[in-house]
Amino acid sequence: MKTTSSLNDQMLRLGCISSMLLFGCAAFAGVGQDDGDMAAAADDAAAIYVDSSHVPGFAPATAAEAFRSNYSEAKAGTFLDDIALRWTEHNKCGTCHTNIAQLMARPLTIAGNTNSYVETVRYSLLAFADETRQGDDELKTFLLAPIAGALAINDGISGQTLDPQVAELLDYMWTVQDAGGGWSYTTEEELVPFLEQNPYYTSLLVGVGLGYVNDRYQQSPLRREGINRLVDFLRHNMPTNLHERAVLLWGSARTPGLLTDAARRSIRNDLLKAQNADGGWTLPAMGDWQRLNGALDGAPNDPNGPSDGYATGLATLALCQKPKASDGNAIDGGLNWLKTHQRISGRWFTRSLYSDRAHNYLSNMATAYALMAIRDCNVNGR
Repeated sequence: MKTTSSLNDQMLRLGCISSMLLFGCAAFAGVGQDDGDMAAAADDAAAIYVDSSHVPGFAPATAAEAFRSNYSEAKAGTFLDDIALRWTEHNKCGTCHTNIAQLMARPLTIAGNTNSYVETVRYSLLAFADETRQGDDELKTFLLAPIAGALAINDGISGQTLDPQVAELLDYMWTVQDAGGGWSYTTEEELVPFLEQNPYYTSLLVGVGLGYVNDRYQQSPLRREGINRLVDFLRHNMPTNLHERAVLLWGSARTPGLLTDAARRSIRNDLLKAQNADGGWTLPAMGDWQRLNGALDGAPNDPNGPSDGYATGLATLALCQKPKASDGNAIDGGLNWLKTHQRISGRWFTRSLYSDRAHNYLSNMATAYALMAIRDCNVNGR
Protein backbone atom coordinates (compact mmCIF):
# COMPACT_ATOMS: atom_id res chain seq x y z
CA MET A 1 0.00 0.00 0.00
CA LYS A 2 1.26 3.48 -0.83
CA THR A 3 1.89 5.78 2.09
CA THR A 4 0.58 9.32 2.11
CA SER A 5 4.14 10.60 1.79
CA SER A 6 5.02 8.42 -1.18
CA LEU A 7 1.73 9.25 -2.86
CA ASN A 8 2.39 12.96 -2.44
CA ASP A 9 5.87 12.56 -3.93
CA GLN A 10 4.39 10.77 -6.93
CA MET A 11 1.79 13.46 -7.40
CA LEU A 12 4.39 16.19 -7.22
CA ARG A 13 6.41 14.33 -9.86
CA LEU A 14 3.36 13.92 -12.06
CA GLY A 15 1.96 17.39 -11.47
CA CYS A 16 3.80 18.76 -14.47
CA ILE A 17 2.95 15.67 -16.52
CA SER A 18 -0.73 16.01 -15.70
CA SER A 19 -0.76 19.67 -16.67
CA MET A 20 0.25 18.78 -20.23
CA LEU A 21 -3.12 17.22 -20.80
CA LEU A 22 -5.69 19.66 -22.11
CA PHE A 23 -8.73 17.55 -21.51
CA GLY A 24 -7.96 14.32 -19.66
CA CYS A 25 -10.88 13.03 -17.60
CA ALA A 26 -10.64 13.59 -13.86
CA ALA A 27 -12.41 10.35 -13.04
CA PHE A 28 -10.46 7.22 -12.20
CA ALA A 29 -11.26 3.68 -11.16
CA GLY A 30 -10.50 2.72 -7.57
CA VAL A 31 -11.04 -0.86 -6.46
CA GLY A 32 -12.95 -0.97 -3.20
CA GLN A 33 -13.54 2.79 -3.11
CA ASP A 34 -16.95 4.38 -2.87
CA ASP A 35 -17.80 7.67 -4.55
CA GLY A 36 -17.00 9.65 -1.43
CA ASP A 37 -13.53 8.15 -1.10
CA MET A 38 -12.81 8.77 -4.77
CA ALA A 39 -14.04 12.36 -4.56
CA ALA A 40 -11.86 13.04 -1.51
CA ALA A 41 -8.81 11.47 -3.14
CA ALA A 42 -9.34 13.47 -6.31
CA ASP A 43 -9.72 16.64 -4.26
CA ASP A 44 -6.46 15.97 -2.38
CA ALA A 45 -4.68 15.16 -5.63
CA ALA A 46 -5.95 18.36 -7.21
CA ALA A 47 -4.67 20.44 -4.30
CA ILE A 48 -1.20 18.88 -4.58
CA TYR A 49 -1.19 19.36 -8.34
CA VAL A 50 -2.21 23.02 -8.10
CA ASP A 51 0.38 23.74 -5.42
CA SER A 52 3.20 22.07 -7.35
CA SER A 53 2.51 23.40 -10.84
CA HIS A 54 1.67 27.07 -10.34
CA VAL A 55 4.01 29.87 -11.38
CA PRO A 56 5.02 32.02 -8.37
CA GLY A 57 4.45 35.72 -8.78
CA PHE A 58 2.30 35.37 -11.88
CA ALA A 59 -1.32 36.48 -11.59
CA PRO A 60 -3.85 33.75 -12.48
CA ALA A 61 -6.19 34.46 -15.38
CA THR A 62 -9.65 35.62 -14.32
CA ALA A 63 -12.85 36.54 -16.10
CA ALA A 64 -12.81 39.83 -14.17
CA GLU A 65 -9.65 41.13 -15.87
CA ALA A 66 -10.38 44.22 -17.97
CA PHE A 67 -10.31 44.17 -21.77
CA ARG A 68 -7.82 46.17 -23.79
CA SER A 69 -9.21 49.05 -25.82
CA ASN A 70 -7.29 47.87 -28.88
CA TYR A 71 -5.62 44.66 -30.02
CA SER A 72 -1.87 44.45 -29.34
CA GLU A 73 0.18 41.68 -30.92
CA ALA A 74 3.25 42.90 -29.04
CA LYS A 75 1.46 42.64 -25.69
CA ALA A 76 0.31 39.10 -26.46
CA GLY A 77 3.84 38.08 -27.43
CA THR A 78 5.33 39.58 -24.29
CA PHE A 79 2.76 37.77 -22.17
CA LEU A 80 3.60 34.41 -23.77
CA ASP A 81 7.33 35.01 -23.33
CA ASP A 82 6.96 35.88 -19.67
CA ILE A 83 4.72 33.00 -18.63
CA ALA A 84 6.61 30.44 -20.75
CA LEU A 85 9.98 31.34 -19.28
CA ARG A 86 8.65 31.43 -15.73
CA TRP A 87 6.93 28.05 -16.17
CA THR A 88 10.03 26.48 -17.69
CA GLU A 89 12.35 27.74 -14.97
CA HIS A 90 9.98 26.81 -12.13
CA ASN A 91 8.58 23.47 -13.32
CA LYS A 92 11.38 22.31 -15.64
CA CYS A 93 9.14 20.49 -18.12
CA GLY A 94 7.10 21.02 -21.26
CA THR A 95 3.37 21.67 -21.12
CA CYS A 96 0.91 22.05 -23.99
CA HIS A 97 -0.79 25.01 -22.37
CA THR A 98 2.24 27.21 -21.71
CA ASN A 99 5.79 26.81 -23.04
CA ILE A 100 4.84 24.45 -25.86
CA ALA A 101 2.14 26.96 -26.83
CA GLN A 102 4.71 29.76 -26.88
CA LEU A 103 7.01 27.78 -29.18
CA MET A 104 4.19 27.30 -31.69
CA ALA A 105 2.97 30.89 -31.81
CA ARG A 106 5.86 33.19 -31.01
CA PRO A 107 7.93 32.83 -34.23
CA LEU A 108 5.02 34.45 -36.09
CA THR A 109 5.78 37.76 -34.43
CA ILE A 110 9.58 37.79 -34.30
CA ALA A 111 12.35 37.25 -36.84
CA GLY A 112 13.20 33.56 -36.63
CA ASN A 113 14.03 32.45 -33.11
CA THR A 114 16.17 35.46 -32.18
CA ASN A 115 14.01 36.20 -29.13
CA SER A 116 15.98 35.20 -26.02
CA TYR A 117 12.83 33.91 -24.31
CA VAL A 118 12.11 31.51 -27.16
CA GLU A 119 15.74 30.42 -27.31
CA THR A 120 15.79 29.66 -23.58
CA VAL A 121 12.51 27.76 -23.62
CA ARG A 122 13.51 25.86 -26.74
CA TYR A 123 16.89 24.87 -25.30
CA SER A 124 15.26 23.75 -22.05
CA LEU A 125 12.66 21.61 -23.82
CA LEU A 126 15.31 19.98 -26.01
CA ALA A 127 17.31 19.15 -22.88
CA PHE A 128 14.20 17.83 -21.12
CA ALA A 129 13.34 15.70 -24.16
CA ASP A 130 16.85 14.27 -24.33
CA GLU A 131 16.81 13.40 -20.63
CA THR A 132 13.36 11.84 -20.93
CA ARG A 133 14.33 9.83 -23.98
CA GLN A 134 17.31 8.35 -22.13
CA GLY A 135 15.20 7.49 -19.09
CA ASP A 136 12.62 4.81 -18.41
CA ASP A 137 9.52 6.85 -17.53
CA GLU A 138 6.39 4.86 -18.31
CA LEU A 139 4.86 8.03 -19.77
CA LYS A 140 7.83 8.69 -22.05
CA THR A 141 5.93 8.85 -25.34
CA PHE A 142 3.27 11.06 -23.77
CA LEU A 143 5.96 13.47 -22.59
CA LEU A 144 7.88 13.55 -25.85
CA ALA A 145 5.19 13.68 -28.54
CA PRO A 146 3.91 17.22 -27.79
CA ILE A 147 7.47 18.55 -27.58
CA ALA A 148 8.39 16.95 -30.92
CA GLY A 149 5.31 18.43 -32.58
CA ALA A 150 5.83 21.91 -31.12
CA LEU A 151 9.51 22.07 -32.02
CA ALA A 152 8.71 21.03 -35.59
CA ILE A 153 6.08 23.79 -35.80
CA ASN A 154 8.55 26.24 -34.28
CA ASP A 155 11.17 25.46 -36.93
CA GLY A 156 8.65 25.57 -39.75
CA ILE A 157 7.07 28.87 -38.79
CA SER A 158 10.52 30.37 -38.20
CA GLY A 159 11.39 29.58 -41.81
CA GLN A 160 14.53 27.70 -40.87
CA THR A 161 15.60 24.19 -41.75
CA LEU A 162 14.66 21.46 -39.32
CA ASP A 163 17.01 21.49 -36.34
CA PRO A 164 19.07 18.25 -36.30
CA GLN A 165 18.08 17.73 -32.64
CA VAL A 166 14.40 17.99 -33.58
CA ALA A 167 14.91 15.60 -36.48
CA GLU A 168 16.61 13.20 -34.06
CA LEU A 169 13.67 13.45 -31.66
CA LEU A 170 11.18 12.77 -34.46
CA ASP A 171 13.32 9.83 -35.60
CA TYR A 172 13.17 8.44 -32.08
CA MET A 173 9.38 8.72 -32.09
CA TRP A 174 9.20 6.41 -35.11
CA THR A 175 11.21 3.77 -33.24
CA VAL A 176 8.69 3.67 -30.36
CA GLN A 177 5.58 4.05 -32.52
CA ASP A 178 2.79 1.50 -32.01
CA ALA A 179 2.13 -0.95 -34.81
CA GLY A 180 -1.20 0.82 -35.30
CA GLY A 181 0.52 4.12 -36.02
CA GLY A 182 -0.01 6.16 -32.86
CA TRP A 183 1.64 6.28 -29.45
CA SER A 184 -0.02 4.71 -26.45
CA TYR A 185 1.16 4.80 -22.87
CA THR A 186 0.21 3.16 -19.62
CA THR A 187 0.93 3.95 -16.01
CA GLU A 188 0.67 2.08 -12.75
CA GLU A 189 0.18 5.30 -10.81
CA GLU A 190 -3.18 5.73 -9.11
CA LEU A 191 -5.15 8.55 -7.51
CA VAL A 192 -3.62 11.14 -9.81
CA PRO A 193 -5.99 13.66 -11.40
CA PHE A 194 -6.33 13.68 -15.17
CA LEU A 195 -5.13 10.07 -15.36
CA GLU A 196 -7.43 9.29 -18.28
CA GLN A 197 -5.06 10.56 -20.89
CA ASN A 198 -5.78 10.76 -24.60
CA PRO A 199 -3.23 8.96 -26.82
CA TYR A 200 -5.05 10.10 -29.96
CA TYR A 201 -4.59 13.76 -29.13
CA THR A 202 -0.94 13.19 -28.25
CA SER A 203 -0.39 11.49 -31.62
CA LEU A 204 -2.32 14.27 -33.35
CA LEU A 205 0.16 16.86 -32.11
CA VAL A 206 2.93 15.03 -33.95
CA GLY A 207 0.75 14.88 -37.07
CA VAL A 208 0.21 18.64 -36.97
CA GLY A 209 3.92 19.25 -36.47
CA LEU A 210 4.83 17.16 -39.51
CA GLY A 211 2.96 19.60 -41.71
CA TYR A 212 5.52 22.26 -40.85
CA VAL A 213 8.53 20.03 -41.62
CA ASN A 214 10.29 20.41 -44.96
CA ASP A 215 9.93 17.63 -47.52
CA ARG A 216 13.60 16.67 -47.25
CA TYR A 217 13.03 15.19 -43.78
CA GLN A 218 10.32 12.88 -45.09
CA GLN A 219 12.38 11.33 -47.89
CA SER A 220 14.02 8.45 -46.02
CA PRO A 221 12.12 5.11 -46.09
CA LEU A 222 12.08 4.72 -42.28
CA ARG A 223 10.65 8.18 -41.76
CA ARG A 224 8.18 7.80 -44.60
CA GLU A 225 6.95 4.50 -43.18
CA GLY A 226 6.40 6.02 -39.74
CA ILE A 227 4.64 9.07 -41.15
CA ASN A 228 2.34 6.93 -43.30
CA ARG A 229 1.40 4.79 -40.29
CA LEU A 230 0.63 7.89 -38.24
CA VAL A 231 -1.50 9.47 -40.97
CA ASP A 232 -3.44 6.21 -41.38
CA PHE A 233 -3.98 6.00 -37.62
CA LEU A 234 -5.28 9.56 -37.37
CA ARG A 235 -7.51 9.27 -40.43
CA HIS A 236 -9.07 5.93 -39.48
CA ASN A 237 -9.68 6.77 -35.81
CA MET A 238 -11.65 9.95 -36.32
CA PRO A 239 -12.34 11.74 -33.01
CA THR A 240 -15.90 12.53 -32.01
CA ASN A 241 -15.36 15.74 -30.06
CA LEU A 242 -15.16 18.98 -32.00
CA HIS A 243 -12.00 20.13 -30.28
CA GLU A 244 -9.84 17.34 -31.67
CA ARG A 245 -11.61 17.51 -35.01
CA ALA A 246 -10.74 21.21 -35.22
CA VAL A 247 -7.08 20.42 -34.50
CA LEU A 248 -7.27 17.75 -37.19
CA LEU A 249 -8.67 20.29 -39.66
CA TRP A 250 -5.83 22.67 -38.85
CA GLY A 251 -3.25 19.91 -39.37
CA SER A 252 -4.82 18.62 -42.58
CA ALA A 253 -3.98 21.84 -44.40
CA ARG A 254 -0.28 20.95 -44.30
CA THR A 255 -0.13 17.21 -43.63
CA PRO A 256 -1.52 15.39 -46.69
CA GLY A 257 -3.92 12.52 -46.15
CA LEU A 258 -5.19 13.39 -42.68
CA LEU A 259 -8.73 14.08 -43.92
CA THR A 260 -10.86 13.17 -46.88
CA ASP A 261 -12.69 16.02 -48.59
CA ALA A 262 -15.94 14.79 -47.06
CA ALA A 263 -14.47 14.71 -43.54
CA ARG A 264 -13.03 18.18 -44.01
CA ARG A 265 -16.44 19.55 -45.06
CA SER A 266 -18.09 17.84 -42.09
CA ILE A 267 -15.73 19.42 -39.58
CA ARG A 268 -16.03 22.86 -41.16
CA ASN A 269 -19.83 22.63 -41.08
CA ASP A 270 -19.83 21.56 -37.43
CA LEU A 271 -17.55 24.45 -36.51
CA LEU A 272 -19.83 26.90 -38.28
CA LYS A 273 -22.86 25.49 -36.45
CA ALA A 274 -21.09 25.83 -33.10
CA GLN A 275 -20.25 29.52 -33.55
CA ASN A 276 -21.97 31.86 -31.11
CA ALA A 277 -23.90 34.97 -32.09
CA ASP A 278 -21.05 37.21 -30.91
CA GLY A 279 -18.64 35.54 -33.36
CA GLY A 280 -16.82 33.42 -30.79
CA TRP A 281 -16.87 29.78 -29.75
CA THR A 282 -17.27 28.09 -26.35
CA LEU A 283 -14.81 25.38 -25.32
CA PRO A 284 -17.23 23.24 -23.25
CA ALA A 285 -19.43 23.04 -26.36
CA MET A 286 -16.57 21.32 -28.22
CA GLY A 287 -16.45 18.24 -25.99
CA ASP A 288 -17.72 16.65 -22.79
CA TRP A 289 -15.09 17.13 -20.09
CA GLN A 290 -15.91 16.72 -16.41
CA ARG A 291 -14.56 18.96 -13.68
CA LEU A 292 -12.76 17.64 -10.63
CA ASN A 293 -14.73 16.79 -7.53
CA GLY A 294 -14.74 19.24 -4.67
CA ALA A 295 -16.73 22.22 -3.49
CA LEU A 296 -14.07 24.66 -4.68
CA ASP A 297 -14.12 23.58 -8.29
CA GLY A 298 -16.92 25.91 -9.28
CA ALA A 299 -19.95 25.47 -11.49
CA PRO A 300 -20.00 22.66 -14.08
CA ASN A 301 -18.66 23.30 -17.57
CA ASP A 302 -21.45 24.96 -19.54
CA PRO A 303 -21.69 24.25 -23.29
CA ASN A 304 -24.01 27.26 -23.53
CA GLY A 305 -21.59 29.51 -21.69
CA PRO A 306 -19.82 32.59 -23.04
CA SER A 307 -17.32 32.54 -25.87
CA ASP A 308 -13.72 32.07 -24.77
CA GLY A 309 -10.28 32.68 -26.20
CA TYR A 310 -9.18 29.07 -26.57
CA ALA A 311 -12.17 27.82 -28.56
CA THR A 312 -12.40 30.99 -30.65
CA GLY A 313 -8.70 31.02 -31.43
CA LEU A 314 -8.62 27.34 -32.40
CA ALA A 315 -11.83 27.42 -34.46
CA THR A 316 -10.79 30.56 -36.32
CA LEU A 317 -7.30 29.17 -36.95
CA ALA A 318 -8.75 25.92 -38.30
CA LEU A 319 -11.23 27.68 -40.58
CA CYS A 320 -8.50 29.96 -41.94
CA GLN A 321 -6.58 27.01 -43.35
CA LYS A 322 -7.44 26.93 -47.06
CA PRO A 323 -10.60 29.01 -46.37
CA LYS A 324 -13.69 28.84 -48.53
CA ALA A 325 -15.52 31.98 -49.62
CA SER A 326 -18.62 30.79 -47.76
CA ASP A 327 -16.64 30.78 -44.48
CA GLY A 328 -15.84 34.48 -44.74
CA ASN A 329 -18.46 35.80 -42.34
CA ALA A 330 -17.63 33.16 -39.72
CA ILE A 331 -13.91 33.88 -39.93
CA ASP A 332 -14.47 37.63 -39.75
CA GLY A 333 -16.70 37.10 -36.73
CA GLY A 334 -14.02 35.05 -35.00
CA LEU A 335 -11.32 37.60 -35.77
CA ASN A 336 -13.46 40.47 -34.53
CA TRP A 337 -14.18 38.60 -31.30
CA LEU A 338 -10.48 37.93 -30.75
CA LYS A 339 -9.43 41.50 -31.43
CA THR A 340 -12.04 42.89 -29.02
CA HIS A 341 -11.55 40.40 -26.17
CA GLN A 342 -7.84 40.62 -25.41
CA ARG A 343 -7.21 41.36 -21.73
CA ILE A 344 -5.00 44.08 -20.27
CA SER A 345 -2.30 41.50 -19.55
CA GLY A 346 -2.16 40.59 -23.24
CA ARG A 347 -3.85 37.20 -22.88
CA TRP A 348 -7.29 35.83 -23.74
CA PHE A 349 -9.23 34.34 -20.86
CA THR A 350 -10.41 30.74 -20.88
CA ARG A 351 -11.77 29.09 -17.77
CA SER A 352 -10.11 25.85 -16.71
CA LEU A 353 -12.12 22.77 -17.63
CA TYR A 354 -10.82 21.06 -14.50
CA SER A 355 -10.88 23.33 -11.51
CA ASP A 356 -11.14 26.98 -10.60
CA ARG A 357 -8.03 26.37 -8.47
CA ALA A 358 -5.90 25.55 -11.50
CA HIS A 359 -4.99 29.17 -12.39
CA ASN A 360 -6.84 28.88 -15.73
CA TYR A 361 -3.70 27.92 -17.63
CA LEU A 362 -5.78 27.29 -20.74
CA SER A 363 -5.69 31.08 -21.12
CA ASN A 364 -2.02 30.70 -22.09
CA MET A 365 -2.87 28.30 -24.90
CA ALA A 366 -5.79 30.55 -25.82
CA THR A 367 -3.33 33.39 -26.31
CA ALA A 368 -1.16 31.27 -28.60
CA TYR A 369 -4.14 30.19 -30.69
CA ALA A 370 -5.41 33.78 -30.89
CA LEU A 371 -2.05 35.01 -32.18
CA MET A 372 -1.83 32.18 -34.70
CA ALA A 373 -5.40 32.71 -35.91
CA ILE A 374 -5.02 36.45 -36.42
CA ARG A 375 -1.71 36.00 -38.24
CA ASP A 376 -2.83 33.03 -40.38
CA CYS A 377 -6.10 34.67 -41.35
CA ASN A 378 -4.29 37.85 -42.37
CA VAL A 379 -1.91 35.82 -44.54
CA ASN A 380 -4.89 34.13 -46.16
CA GLY A 381 -6.56 37.40 -47.09
CA ARG A 382 -8.79 38.28 -44.14
